[in-house]
Amino acid sequence: MNVKKLIKYTSIILIAVLLVTFSTSCKTNREPPTVKLEIYEGPEYTTGFCVYRIEAVVTGYPEPEVTFSRNDGSLGENRCQVNLESSQEPYLLEATAENSMGEATASLLLEWGCEVETEEIVEEQEKFYKNVELITEVNSRIFPIGWTNHPDIDPKATSLSPDEYERTEGVLLNGLQKNPDRVIEEYLAKIYALGSLELYGEKTAGTYFPLWKCIYIVNNGIENDSTGCGFENLFYEELSSLLYYGNKSLLDEQTWETINPSGFEYGKTNSRSQKFSSQLNEMGFLYEYAQTNLENDFNSFAGELFLDFEPCWNAVKKYDKLKQKLDLTSKFYIEIDKDYEPFIKSQYEKYGLEWTLD
Repeated sequence: MNVKKLIKYTSIILIAVLLVTFSTSCKTNREPPTVKLEIYEGPEYTTGFCVYRIEAVVTGYPEPEVTFSRNDGSLGENRCQVNLESSQEPYLLEATAENSMGEATASLLLEWGCEVETEEIVEEQEKFYKNVELITEVNSRIFPIGWTNHPDIDPKATSLSPDEYERTEGVLLNGLQKNPDRVIEEYLAKIYALGSLELYGEKTAGTYFPLWKCIYIVNNGIENDSTGCGFENLFYEELSSLLYYGNKSLLDEQTWETINPSGFEYGKTNSRSQKFSSQLNEMGFLYEYAQTNLENDFNSFAGELFLDFEPCWNAVKKYDKLKQKLDLTSKFYIEIDKDYEPFIKSQYEKYGLEWTLD
């Protein structure tokens, strides 16, 4: 055998050995997952809940993907939050870690472990309407921990002015009574009526948190309410977000988007303006803020549906696109609970709108 052939065959053998070694090494490095659960924060009491934050400590290659049986917060990869109610049975949290080599599970029993003054619990259990609590005083527990610990959200609020207590209670009672009892009991537990609210460094009039079944709405005085019904409108809008969050499939979003102008895309404006505009009305929007996203567009019709704000109803009578969206909104509510129909139908009749939802 000549030298060239010897070198050639030697090279082939070496390459083969390297490939086998690399393949064996890769197989050796792959490991099935392991997982264990560790509490890294809590128990901590906040607004009626005993909060635990748990981390799943995993090993394995490729990096295992972790899923939890429950997560009441948004804490990032391999972490979850569980909010326990005082009356709740102990909860068995389960986590599954999975990769291409298999899966592993771990569990952790969580029980109420928060020390709370009895008077504080009694105070929080006093209801404003049915099962709903009304909170007007700001304290360290009004926001979810995931908000307060998030540097970007950085929530801030001020308490409701005592001068506005009576008007606030009257407006909210009126608004709550327009909703079926079953809906309120299922979707709403707390109303935070505040003097001011700030999120992400900007003032805002309202927001909501589905896991607590609560809404935050600002009443900064009748003198700052240009229409006289802005605070009531806020209540309907934020409640509609809770309903939308839990029942998205009941809103015909595909049809809704076909009503919008051809080529229109939500989110191209950040305007918070809620001034009526005939130009926007003709396009199918009540005001500019409704163009920020579909949920805000839906909120605008949900808010006006329950109000006796004549300029809105006149616009709906004039512009067919508005009427189409109001019909979709009405249908959404009736799909949630048929007991909405008599009130909504009476609104249509009051303002001379054709009823086509039977």
